[in-house]
Amino acid sequence: MKKTLLLLFAVLLILSACRREKQTSDFLNLDGSCMLNGTFYQSVGNQVLVWNPEWEGVRNGLCRDPLCNHDDVNNLCPDNNWLWQKTITTDGEKLYLSVLNAALTGADNILYRQIYSLNSDGTDFQLLYTYDVSGGTSPIMRYSDGYLYFWQGFYRETDDSSNSEDQYQIVVRLPVQGKKAEIVLDEKMPMHSTFCVDEQNEYFTLLSENSVGCLIIVDKKSGKREIYEANEFEGIPFTMCVCNEKTYLLATKPGTVAAVRNDGSQAIRNLNCSVLYLYEENNFRKIAEGDFTFTQEGIWFSEFDCDYLGTKEISGGPYGESEQQDYFAITTKRLYRIDPLNYDITEYLTVNDFEYGDEIELVSGAAGKLYAHVSNQKSYYETGDSQYRSCMLRAENGTVCIEKVYE
Repeated sequence: MKKTLLLLFAVLLILSACRREKQTSDFLNLDGSCMLNGTFYQSVGNQVLVWNPEWEGVRNGLCRDPLCNHDDVNNLCPDNNWLWQKTITTDGEKLYLSVLNAALTGADNILYRQIYSLNSDGTDFQLLYTYDVSGGTSPIMRYSDGYLYFWQGFYRETDDSSNSEDQYQIVVRLPVQGKKAEIVLDEKMPMHSTFCVDEQNEYFTLLSENSVGCLIIVDKKSGKREIYEANEFEGIPFTMCVCNEKTYLLATKPGTVAAVRNDGSQAIRNLNCSVLYLYEENNFRKIAEGDFTFTQEGIWFSEFDCDYLGTKEISGGPYGESEQQDYFAITTKRLYRIDPLNYDITEYLTVNDFEYGDEIELVSGAAGKLYAHVSNQKSYYETGDSQYRSCMLRAENGTVCIEKVYE
């Protein structure tokens, strides 16, 4: 009887641990942003914006100490003025902030990045790692299986270290507890390359300034490599993303809209779109085309019309030189949600709260609401005011409307 009770107790402990693990797995990581327990964190230059659909507004920053001036070099907070080029990620429990610490740059002009951990309420801000980087190093950081993955940049031995071709990057990983970092792939990557990590593989997109070399997929356990050339995809592969335990590739598909100016010359607007691929069982399956936004409740994209408005002469140089500027109105007509389970697509019409020229840029989503930026190029062309506003949208019953405009 005693053994049976002990066995039952052990099973309950395991089930309890599984429940706890599931509760802390409510997170999503993207390039420079993440979502943890329904709250969205977005890196914007030297700031981190924080959005939750239940809040009255969008918060600026992570420090919640009302007495902090964010300027003490010896007592850093996550919003300290000396911490630049921030990028944020999460492991489902804590947040991790990668920053360029300007206070560490000395007479030798060496740049140093640091990685910190903190709680979601901004407390327990702890330094995990400090390392030197080159000027063109990407700040993007990824999380997988207890590790933080990031770029470390180096200068080649040349006369022009400011040129991105004279710099290279390698991918390094650090345990979330800090300790010692280690090289993941000892290969000198071009500065415009990207990488992603999931439970099984590491993904590296080798980029140059003008083109893509290839996509390399490395199995974590065996080290086996799969190489995919750029011409195997529609568009140019540029990044990968893990969402709801599935891995996706985004490829850029170039496009243009042409119109005739009053003088008979041609006005051109570049309108690139993305091609979304699902990667599973060593295959890439095309899902859709559009401008995609990943949320835990689905993947969103939009459909729009692009219309030529006109051309104006504007000042284009320091000495008052003028140049012709073409204006196009991009009107978002519909939003679409891709179900992450079966990839069914639901359509939502933009009605009532939107007008001609309103372009919707989706940022994130949670609890059935969408965080978006809305602007109007027609208004900008006519008055110089784009009517830019940050909004919370509600998509239901086949339509999308503005529920709240943030100040």
